[in-house]
Amino acid sequence: IVAMIKSTLNWATYFRNVLTPNALPVRVVLENSCDGAFTYDVSGQEVNYIGKGDLHNSKFDDMVETADFSQWVELEETDHLGFGIHQDLCPYNLRVYPTLELEDDNYSFRPFLITLSVALVFLFSIGMFFVYDRLVERRQKLVMATAMTNLAVVSNLFPKNVRDRVYAAEEEELAAKKAGTKAKLKSFADGTSNHPNERFDVYKTKPIADLFLETTVLFADISGFTA
Repeated sequence: IVAMIKSTLNWATYFRNVLTPNALPVRVVLENSCDGAFTYDVSGQEVNYIGKGDLHNSKFDDMVETADFSQWVELEETDHLGFGIHQDLCPYNLRVYPTLELEDDNYSFRPFLITLSVALVFLFSIGMFFVYDRLVERRQKLVMATAMTNLAVVSNLFPKNVRDRVYAAEEEELAAKKAGTKAKLKSFADGTSNHPNERFDVYKTKPIADLFLETTVLFADISGFTA
């Protein structure tokens, strides 16, 4: 070895403007085998020297990003000096770690809140479905009980043949209402109704009666039945 030239590089100038202006700081550990490690905080245009040694937070060991300068033959930034800085003796390597500020900025409860909201909406939908199902079931039971009560009343009041005719008349009336109510209302609104009382046809019912050409009516009283 004829001679050795040793120079000091201001690495902060190389780290400046690497990140965007509003970027949060990352911790950069620059290390070589001769002088050891040096730690910087790099954030946009600001580069702060933290101190000698590897001063990164061990919490972020598994998030490290590494660049090994030993793979480079010479540093391109030194070409203007007329000679290259070789990495044969003291190779550099660069390690980048997150910081607590970066973690706080990216740590969020938003995914948890979104998941919780979806779960609550799902549970609410299930609850409303069961409530609706119970209400419909209850309504069906009330309708069935009312129908059975009406059937029992009609069965007690009228003979079977009259009861059957009452039900048949009700079914015919409902069918006629569904088919003709809209047409009657439209004709009445347009003034084209031919019958002055057509608007009241929906309330008309057919009499339930049998024709007997010859009939004998017997009036009788049981002696002693009434006081």
